[in-house]
Amino acid sequence: MRVAVAGNPRAVLWQDEFGLWQPISSDQIYQRVRSLAEAFLTWGAKKGDRIALIGENRWEWAVTDFAVLAIGAIDVPIYPTLTGEQVAALVRDAGCRIAVVSTRQQYDKLNAVREQTELERILIMDSAAAPEGATAFSMVVAGADARGTEHDPVFDALVRAVEPKDVATLIYTSGTTGEPKGVALTHGNIAANQTYASADFDFNCSDACISFLPLSHITARALDYVMYFHGAQVAYCSKFDNLPVAMLQIKPTVIVGVPRVYEKIRQALGIGCGRSAPRHGLRRATADVDGLEAGEQAGVPEGARGVWRAGEDFCVGRRAAGNRYGAMVCFGGNCALGGVWADGDFTGDLSEYAGPPPHGLGR
Repeated sequence: MRVAVAGNPRAVLWQDEFGLWQPISSDQIYQRVRSLAEAFLTWGAKKGDRIALIGENRWEWAVTDFAVLAIGAIDVPIYPTLTGEQVAALVRDAGCRIAVVSTRQQYDKLNAVREQTELERILIMDSAAAPEGATAFSMVVAGADARGTEHDPVFDALVRAVEPKDVATLIYTSGTTGEPKGVALTHGNIAANQTYASADFDFNCSDACISFLPLSHITARALDYVMYFHGAQVAYCSKFDNLPVAMLQIKPTVIVGVPRVYEKIRQALGIGCGRSAPRHGLRRATADVDGLEAGEQAGVPEGARGVWRAGEDFCVGRRAAGNRYGAMVCFGGNCALGGVWADGDFTGDLSEYAGPPPHGLGR
């Protein structure tokens, strides 16, 4: 709803087949989300249902994410680099009946293992003719833009009916320490983390960022949510190799990445790129990520790992008693995980969870 009222004619940028950046307005985002949400409801999706999302960073990913959340359903983001068997295992475990994929390659991979899942419908983002057994994304959102600034009070009420305690997403662990587990994050978890994490920055509608980190990881989504909330521009870069050129073209004021990202950018752009450096530094963030020393100084309980700052609160990945790993907890905020998906249900309580670390959420 925040995006819908922003009135930003260039809320989102995406690259066409010629590599040119094309804008999508905040009104268009709202209307496309509304159309897709209506389609999900028509297909029988309801609050609490899980919908798989497999694709690279692109505007359709964000629209799908918002549409799923708008109806109170739960999206299950899956890395597009996984094999068909790995994807099938996650889709089956989550009990997804609907999946949204980006390309024909992703569709073929999923369709080949479809009988191993409960999937009833697959939506494909690419605008080319949808293969047999799939529904074209373009068909679902056709005519959405023509609605202009019109708002649907029924749809808006549906969105507002979603509560902070409702589960928003299942993010599966990498599986390197055992079978992947679905980590549940509620709407309240996500909102609290984004509020605290951005509290010390004056983000506004003059900012722009490039979304390139995998959206199946919570970090990329967290940044995008913050940007959307503050009316900033989000440019989707689906291939990491295109990032250096995209930075020169977009001139982002905000960028978040791991050290290797900055190494690659420096190698590609050379030393003389300082004039387009991000305005918002990462000093505050990196100063508190260096581990236990910062945690000890802040009075974080012994045994904590991966300490970082969120406003005035410290979030840590803490070891459970007698186990190498534990859950993420937050001192002074609603940052704790919503639960863990196991055996077709949520635990709802992580106090005794002793499984593998939530992937992308601290170790």
